[in-house]
Amino acid sequence: EARLVGLAFAVDTESGYYIPVGHAEQLDSKFNQLDADFVLARLKVILESPEYKKIGQNLKYDVRIMMNQGVNLQGIEGDTMVAAYALDSSGRHNLEFLSRKYLNYQVVNYEEVVGKGVGQKSFADVPIDLATRYSAEDAWATFAIWEKIKDRLKDGASDSGAPGAVEKLFYEVDLPIVEVVARMEENGIKVDVDFLKTLEVRFDAELKELEKKILAHTQNQTLNVNSPKQMAVFLFDELKLPTQGKTKTGFSTDASVLATLAHLHEAPKLVLEFRELAKLKGTYVLPLQEIRNKKDSRIRTNFHLTGTATGRLSSSDPNLQNIPTRTQRGQLIRQAFIAEEGCMLLSADYSQIELRILSHLSEDDHLVDSFNKGEDVHRRTASEIYHIAPEAVSDSQRSVAKAINFGLMYGKSAFALAEELHISRGEAKKMIDEYFTRYSKVKSFLDGQIAGARESGYVTTLLGRKRALPEIKSSNPMMRGNAERMAMNSPIQGTASDLIKVAMVRLNRELDQRKMKSKILLQVHDELVLECPVGELESAKVLITEVMENAIKLKVPLQVNVGVGKNWAEL
Repeated sequence: EARLVGLAFAVDTESGYYIPVGHAEQLDSKFNQLDADFVLARLKVILESPEYKKIGQNLKYDVRIMMNQGVNLQGIEGDTMVAAYALDSSGRHNLEFLSRKYLNYQVVNYEEVVGKGVGQKSFADVPIDLATRYSAEDAWATFAIWEKIKDRLKDGASDSGAPGAVEKLFYEVDLPIVEVVARMEENGIKVDVDFLKTLEVRFDAELKELEKKILAHTQNQTLNVNSPKQMAVFLFDELKLPTQGKTKTGFSTDASVLATLAHLHEAPKLVLEFRELAKLKGTYVLPLQEIRNKKDSRIRTNFHLTGTATGRLSSSDPNLQNIPTRTQRGQLIRQAFIAEEGCMLLSADYSQIELRILSHLSEDDHLVDSFNKGEDVHRRTASEIYHIAPEAVSDSQRSVAKAINFGLMYGKSAFALAEELHISRGEAKKMIDEYFTRYSKVKSFLDGQIAGARESGYVTTLLGRKRALPEIKSSNPMMRGNAERMAMNSPIQGTASDLIKVAMVRLNRELDQRKMKSKILLQVHDELVLECPVGELESAKVLITEVMENAIKLKVPLQVNVGVGKNWAEL
């Protein structure tokens, strides 16, 4: 709902310009403004023309602002923030940092202009002369950075002029995804406000009941369940439960500690449930009612294009990628997200995408064979570990194999696996050894990633996205071990991220070309959520499956599970 205050632009590395259109009345009359409609009417032909190339810093924001002004920004040539991210996904990518890095120049900080905290003012209240200096400098710096950074993208190009991996990644994935994500944010997703109000009442009652049950275990009837300090006294001094670790303020009572203690006493389990419920209420049930657009009851989350080192999108205000999916209450939160009248929500979710990518990257014959035969990979792994026929594998044995399949990709140790499966460290080590004996190329691949990262200082995804890992040479064993785990998993997780972005770009293009009214609303890790008119549902199912399963050609087939429902929980 941002209001247009002014437009800044540069056409070379010499100057920047600013057109004020929406500032508050100025005391100094020498700074005049132009009418916003007058300016946009004359600039629209340029802004919407693919012939006039545009660059920017965080263009997703500009695309959305222009959408709200009835302008469809075309001819996007570059985004300095996204380009810097394609070159190095770790570190910072804001204009101040990039300006220092590429121009050796310090631009004016936004907070220097508008202030910060409770005293921060609207940009509309900034005097026009100060706004001009700030905005024109921003435009100039962006143009100048682009002139430097676009050549860096070409590093690695072949002698024939064919683009290198990073340049290809930028122009085919990271830059096109800017408009796709801007449209996703603008689309938003509708929430059922009445249902959220019902949930609020229900959660309040459940919190009171949980608090009552917790207080039944203590003599201190004024115990504040929300206080970690008081909970530590209750659990460790009064109930005499074993401590699990310390923080700066005392013994830890975080979720992992409570989960461990829950096997010994009912109280930690109740506290854990209380906190999880309070978080759902405070993070979703209450805020969703407040931050929804009052005109259309839609939530418009902020997707961050450069928020993770692996290439994944992240989400905030609110974070719709972090709603628990395996709990009944988490599903209740999802139930609050609904389709518009006459539409249905459609979800398409990659099945075992990271395992499929691991099989492709490692070229492990057994894994590749399993996927190509359409076998249950976890069942086959269990049969290999336990030396039994696949049909003899029990559900618990399959669960163990699943934990191993996914855990070893993340560099999980025998100690960590033993804790997760509640078995001895010796048993866990034996299972890991059995796994790597059978899937020897997986072991070679993971070891090779660590060795390669030590040599080069980074790892890459299948499409060439780099992640720097300087800590892999650290003398600190904990830091080095963490970097080694990243070296193993980042190429897999990052390739999965690149793959779904490729699918999003192609799906968006296909929806436009076919003039379909179905819209991409959300991307949650390996899942896309669309809103489709009922009449388009079947064609949308076919299209999204075809696009996602053919996004990138691997040595194993990609598989997509599609679900349809009136709300997100039904998918």
